Amino acid sequence: MQQQMQALTNASTLNTAAVNRLADQQAAKTKQRFIERVQTQHAISQILTAEQRAKLATLKAEKMAKGHKGSEHGKMHGKPHQGM
Repeated sequence: MQQQMQALTNASTLNTAAVNRLADQQAAKTKQRFIERVQTQHAISQILTAEQRAKLATLKAEKMAKGHKGSEHGKMHGKPHQGM
């Protein structure tokens, strides 16, 4: 997909139909990952005790309060970004 996007970017004219197809493919992948994540979280929740679910909810709330929203894209493990 990355190569297709690069080819579209480098083309002398923009192929809107191809861009739309690529966008649809990306959206389908994102949707599938979301579905799988929810299914996994549900499966985990089903095997936890009530006490464990409460602890998990507390940990998630603490994580959100700290401003952590999942992966740390672009932060490079707390190191400042250095240009080329």
